[in-house]
Amino acid sequence: MILQSRWYLFLVPMQVLYMVNTSPTQWFPDRVPSKFWHGIASVSKDDVVAVNAINEIGRSDLESRETTELDPEKTGATIVQYIVKDEVPDNSLKEGPSSLETENYEPTTLFSWLTEGTTEASLLEDIEETTPNSALETVVRDKEGELSDEMDIRLPDTIRPLHYTIKIQPFIHGNLSIHGLVEIDIEVLKNTSEITLHSADIQCIYHTVTISPLDDDDVSPQVVMIVVEPNRQFLTATLNGSLTAGKKYRYSMYYIATLTKEAKGFFMSTYTESDGKIKRAAATIFQPTHARRAFPCFDEPALKATFDIVLFRERNMTAISNMPLRQTSNSKEQEGWLVDEFETTPPMSTYLVIFVIAEIESVASTNNDGIPIRVWARNEVIHQTKFALQLTEKTHAFFEDMFNISYPLPKLDVVAVPSGLSMAFEGWGAILVYDEAASLLANSSTISHRNNVGRILAHEIAHQWFGNLVTPHWWTDLWLNEGFASYMENVALACIKPEWNVETEQVLKDLHEVMRLDSQLNSHPVSVPVYHPDEISKIFDRISYEKGSSIIRMMKHFLTEETFKKGIFSFLSDHKFGSATQDDLWESLSRAGHEDGVLPRNLTVKAIMDSWTLLMGYPVISVIRNVDGTQAEVSQERFILSRNESTGEHDYKWWVPLRYTTQVKPNFTSTDSLIWLKNSSSSTVVSDLPDKDHWVIFNLQQTGFYRVHYDDNNWDLLNQQLLSDHEVIDVVNRAQVIDDIFNLALSGKASYAKALNMTTYLQKEMELPVWNTLFENINYMNAMLSNTDVHDELKNYILSLLEPLFAQLGFENPLSSNFWHEMKNPELTHWACELGHVYCVEGAKELYKTWMLDPQHNQLASSYMKLVCCTAIAHGGQQEWEFAWQQFKEIEGNDQKDNLIKALSCNKDFTLKDRYLNLSIYSANEIRSHDSYMILDSMASRPGKQKILWDFCRQHWSKLQSMFGYQYDATEAIMLIATKYFNNEEELNEVKAFQKDHENDSMVKRAAEKAIEQTARNVEWMEKNYDIIRVWLNEHWSRQTVDI
Repeated sequence: MILQSRWYLFLVPMQVLYMVNTSPTQWFPDRVPSKFWHGIASVSKDDVVAVNAINEIGRSDLESRETTELDPEKTGATIVQYIVKDEVPDNSLKEGPSSLETENYEPTTLFSWLTEGTTEASLLEDIEETTPNSALETVVRDKEGELSDEMDIRLPDTIRPLHYTIKIQPFIHGNLSIHGLVEIDIEVLKNTSEITLHSADIQCIYHTVTISPLDDDDVSPQVVMIVVEPNRQFLTATLNGSLTAGKKYRYSMYYIATLTKEAKGFFMSTYTESDGKIKRAAATIFQPTHARRAFPCFDEPALKATFDIVLFRERNMTAISNMPLRQTSNSKEQEGWLVDEFETTPPMSTYLVIFVIAEIESVASTNNDGIPIRVWARNEVIHQTKFALQLTEKTHAFFEDMFNISYPLPKLDVVAVPSGLSMAFEGWGAILVYDEAASLLANSSTISHRNNVGRILAHEIAHQWFGNLVTPHWWTDLWLNEGFASYMENVALACIKPEWNVETEQVLKDLHEVMRLDSQLNSHPVSVPVYHPDEISKIFDRISYEKGSSIIRMMKHFLTEETFKKGIFSFLSDHKFGSATQDDLWESLSRAGHEDGVLPRNLTVKAIMDSWTLLMGYPVISVIRNVDGTQAEVSQERFILSRNESTGEHDYKWWVPLRYTTQVKPNFTSTDSLIWLKNSSSSTVVSDLPDKDHWVIFNLQQTGFYRVHYDDNNWDLLNQQLLSDHEVIDVVNRAQVIDDIFNLALSGKASYAKALNMTTYLQKEMELPVWNTLFENINYMNAMLSNTDVHDELKNYILSLLEPLFAQLGFENPLSSNFWHEMKNPELTHWACELGHVYCVEGAKELYKTWMLDPQHNQLASSYMKLVCCTAIAHGGQQEWEFAWQQFKEIEGNDQKDNLIKALSCNKDFTLKDRYLNLSIYSANEIRSHDSYMILDSMASRPGKQKILWDFCRQHWSKLQSMFGYQYDATEAIMLIATKYFNNEEELNEVKAFQKDHENDSMVKRAAEKAIEQTARNVEWMEKNYDIIRVWLNEHWSRQTVDI
């Protein structure tokens, strides 16, 4: 078989075979001991042990070596390096140089050769005294196909870890190898003759694998065979006897791993200082299943243990781990190296282990209990961390009070890792923020930036209790971990920073966005059974985070806040330092609900919440009042956004908490009158409503995760109320009304005329969350109408609605210090410029011109850089475009590059559009690998550019496929963005013709089918809604221009 990547192999005398999957040009330094060059051959992956060896193989030496025939008769006593190149077919053996030496070497000298020529020794020097196990046998099992059965990747239940001692020495400024020692104290739960743990991309030094009893009076069987299973990421030691249930042993080994350049495991990042110096740092991303890439371990969240961590570092760097530093000593025989030993951790999961080694320093404070709280960052930016430190202190104190449980660790660090990754992680005792810019704030930073920092910190600090102190038993309950932290971040910030209005603005944004996502037929439940590590990674999505957050918010409201807090305290107390499932949480909350009388005795939280966690999607609640209006039939059905899609085979029903208020006595904060619509019935009758001339509103504060559809009369009554006095209806429910009616129109359950009717009151609306909701809902309509005669009317109508709000927010002075810098609503400003508001456009052009006159001093903050650049380029010419392109090539920061790559697509000149698209695929030296897709996607989102993009993709289809890989996901993505807003029969026929031209390519054929379905839906939307919208705009907006 042909291996898809390069495998570097070592064969030692006892037939232990080591292998690395990595690139020599990236990972290995310039020197190679000549002793290693004995032969190169192609070897079947089925015959090797897949572990990750790191060696100092030189690039030039590697590329100059020829292949040589493998002599099977000599390999038993000879160390042979095999390099299997992907371009070499199976069993293709070439005759090589005849001068290569054949020597016999002891296995204990292998690792000194690995470091030959370096100035440092390593902790692997200790291996020199190790006696090799000459009887050791190794086997590889590399199963073919996908793993689907749960037992395929779950560890056996025969052993549990008690304690790890981990010694790690990463060569950050060397060959990026990691030298490690792991000792694991284990308890045997069932008699067994095997020890299985996780290991991925690690070279285990097999002759150092030992097992010994912790009780000196006991004896232990010995390791006789190592079995490595790469697909399952298993490393199994087979013993010559049985380990006894109830006994404790110590299992240890030395190993070599790699500092990866991917965001998983123990990875290395580079950054550039202001003086131009390029520096390196190393940090960990172990969630969900990547601890096994840094040290062999029992890498399942329920298998908690304590940890003693020892990190080797160069003297000019700082090491951070979960616990406080116990002591620092000089490394023996390693000049310039220090050894940091950290205090023992409480029991915790492997994915929570933290290693950071970087040139950083800290600012610190102490909480009321004397616990140090520190923010770490590079020297150049440490002065900007004051806001982050203060917010960390306040949030930490909030959660201690909220959970009524003291913070369980002796310190809390927030480490700004200079990596540029857009993510953060809740390491226990050491929160890592991988996007340095997102964690650091000067006092002059924008409101949106401060809000983002607040959300990051609050989310990760909430995890210190919910996720770290109590951890999901398995990744099926990931949603509970992330959904809870997502909800609690908003609760904390609503208390700490009430002026941010998080409960209204951010909650609604997240809720509305995830409801749109969850209305697709191919959504998934928040609780998803997962097995393989690849499946686990895929559920870190908006359903887990934002739907999880939303249904927890719903649960808090039907339980009441006090009962909710009582149940959470019970849950955390009962399971602290352990793991739990969602059923454990439901049990604690049910008990609290029954004790407080807020939950009927015959109803449990599990019964209610299972319908929301185990079913995908959500219901639309229809409220149809009788003739006199005093009663309503309330029914439920699954809400599906596309009109062509039914609910399929599933007749989903939910336990729906119903709360409503009426025009007679509007009360949007009441917790009374809770009615349950059961999952065993499709409808219920609600009585005691006012007469037909008074409106009712269901889903108060939009706490329920569902939509509401009323009869025509009730919709009209709500519209009249909004026009006469919109503030009678709470702001959250005003946003809900807008969101519900537009989504009902998009699904075909309501008319766009009715949806547009609900917008006419917006000239009086001064609340930004309502406007954000409108913007979210007119995106699709705006795109569909962008090439039609009514598009200008639509833009002018929306501008007329916005004008009073613009005046209140200061749009008449867009160059003032407050307009951009303290911009409270980037979405509002985006739409102002997008719709052509003169002040917004002129302000953006002037700011861009200022930058052009002084390119070395860019004063545009990241929060509005893309908007300013896009607007200036859209309303400028080639000079503005060329300047942005030059800046893109020169700027270092990833965020700024991303802003510019998107803004460059805003040009309106056909020649520049064509040039830019060509640059996306034919300028590999100037365009980053992910930029090409970003260019295509940005171009697709610009009105009027769809046809240009489609023609380009058709013309360069072969090149695009080779660039993005011949994989279905990439092929489908390109097809869907290229045809995203196609909406007429001519365009539909073009996609069908493209499919026919590629009928022999199954991937293209399938992807084109998706594009045909998408285009057909758009065509149907136009056929059904275009005339309705055109007539409505003619009746309600007769002017063709608006005085702005």
